[in-house]
Amino acid sequence: MKTQGEIESAISEGMGHFEQEYMGRGPKGMRAHLLDDLVVVGSKAFCRRCQGGRRRDSLSPIGRFLAFSSLPALWWPLLALTIVCYILLTQGVKIWLLRLRWI
Repeated sequence: MKTQGEIESAISEGMGHFEQEYMGRGPKGMRAHLLDDLVVVGSKAFCRRCQGGRRRDSLSPIGRFLAFSSLPALWWPLLALTIVCYILLTQGVKIWLLRLRWI
């Protein structure tokens, strides 16, 4: 009979081989945990090469550990514009409903 550690190791190796064969690339590391009848599998740095040659030194240590990449330069202005438009829309609807005495 296999121990829990041997079962977890076999699951993580099998998942790594499957991803390597099916997608052409595999994770840097993989861990599996067996909790009663639940299997939790985590992979580390799966998309490490799909982001191209972006600089990774501008990321936080947590971002580097989780294999995050930098956001595009246009992302922050678009986020700010979305938030401003949302605030203006909600305030406009609130004022309109107050004038109609629905609130």
